[in-house]
Amino acid sequence: MSERPYMLEKLMQLAQISKHINMTMDQDEIVQYAIAQLPDIMGLSIMSIFLLDKRRKSLFMVASTDKTIDSERMSRIKFGLGEGLIGKVGRTLEPIVIEDVEKSDELADKNDPKYGDKSCRIIPMVSGGALVGVITMTSKLNSQEDAYHDQVLLSLFADHIAIGIKNAQLLASAREKANRDGLTKLYTHRYFHSHLDREIFRARRYHLRLSLLMLDVDNFKQFNDKHGHLVGDEVLVGVAAIMLANMRVGVDIPCRYGGDEFAAILPETGLQAAFDAAERIRQMVDLLQFSAKGEKLNVGLSIGVCEYTGSMSKTQFIERTDDAMYQSKKDGRKRTTKAPTPDDSAD
Repeated sequence: MSERPYMLEKLMQLAQISKHINMTMDQDEIVQYAIAQLPDIMGLSIMSIFLLDKRRKSLFMVASTDKTIDSERMSRIKFGLGEGLIGKVGRTLEPIVIEDVEKSDELADKNDPKYGDKSCRIIPMVSGGALVGVITMTSKLNSQEDAYHDQVLLSLFADHIAIGIKNAQLLASAREKANRDGLTKLYTHRYFHSHLDREIFRARRYHLRLSLLMLDVDNFKQFNDKHGHLVGDEVLVGVAAIMLANMRVGVDIPCRYGGDEFAAILPETGLQAAFDAAERIRQMVDLLQFSAKGEKLNVGLSIGVCEYTGSMSKTQFIERTDDAMYQSKKDGRKRTTKAPTPDDSAD
């Protein structure tokens, strides 16, 4: 195959992929698009994408064309930097090319994913000189000329995918920061309302259970006036930390609703389970100790809990939960109150 038509055709396909990636700005969509497009364009039989987890210093698989890897198994496939060939590429940022898998000593006694065909390439995805992830590919190459072209082109593809993923990650990080309260790191009041809209929609459409917590620090204004705002901020941060510790990561939505008031959206959760979660939070806050001028201080929470029913509007859902919280205050504070269901309140 002549060099010019081959390279020109592939570069045009690269341009189309880059255009799509640059318009997407969503990490998952970029990964799925790449895994769907590259195998056909480059004649790959197996392709897998690993992304870097900076905190754990490891690479974890997020997509693969290997039909033997289901989502459960995929979640367990990861490599520390320097571990196996994939980890080695991640550490050195240098690609590894194995022209004949069956004859290679490098693949002996490795935990890397299988390489079923003749040629194997493990290529780093790098953006701004920093590792984003690693792509593994296997293919049957017909000539050394094709092998040279494919190595150059696959590196170009990998770089463009890396730039797209990095940009998507930066955008997601910026959005996440914008949605977090600066002091407590909980979600903001605005995020609470937008997310509650989505969860109510899901609950109605799929007939799912949904509960809401409203939490208020008892006598917080007097506490602030007496002990100062710095100690008051410590209280808010402490309550937020306990809320986060008792929320399901990636499921529950803990929020700073305003001032000393907090809220938590609990998807797929019934009233009793929500009440139990609220009580755990309340009891742990009871044990918190703060100090001001040598004095040991404690605070308490009044909490309201409500389960959503299809007859409620969003406003009614919030109001019922808020009313239950204020009932806790009326009944002496430091307690959790369940909101009556619409049927109960009609009696």
